[in-house]
Parts: sequence; structure tokens; C-alpha cells
Amino acid sequence: MDKLSILQKDFVIGFLKDDSTDFAIHRRYWAAKDKGWKSTVDIIHAIRDVVNKKEVGKELWMDLILSKASIIVSRQKPPNHSEHFYSTVPRQKDLAQFVEV
Repeated sequence: MDKLSILQKDFVIGFLKDDSTDFAIHRRYWAAKDKGWKSTVDIIHAIRDVVNKKEVGKELWMDLILSKASIIVSRQKPPNHSEHFYSTVPRQKDLAQFVEV
């Protein structure tokens, strides 16, 4: 990469975004549950580990994950039950079966 004057991040981004068949063939299993997902998660964790070596990186990583998690949660919809009403806030009586009140 040094001979080509390509930064590592630019190479990785190029590899992930390039639509050519050569690159697509190598990425085809990245989201396959039984074939490539574990190694995809390993890559994400490796990036996390590099970023988290410094305190500022930890904060930036947590901000990124929180923002993505917030988007996911906001897009989720509560169950649609036409016959019964389900409150998202449990009543104290209902909580008693799970904790001592």
C-alpha cells in the first residue's frame, strides 16, 4: 500500500464500496449467517479495539453505537394487539411478580 500511496482506511473503504465483480465476490459472505457473519463481527470488534485504545476513541465509539442503537429502537414498533391493550409502563401490581415491592 505504501508503494501505491494508499492509506489503509482508504483501501478498506474502497474494498467495501467498490461494485466491481472482483471485490463483490470477496464480500458475498460477509452477511451470511452460517458462512461469514462471525468473521464480519470479528472485523468490527477489531476496529472497536483499535478505536478504544484512547479515551477520546472510547467516547466517539460509544457515541456512534448509541446513535445507531437509537435509530434502530425508534424504528421498532410495539406489538399490534387488536383485542387487548398492552401498556409499555407496567403497573406496580404487575411488577410484583418479578420483584419485591
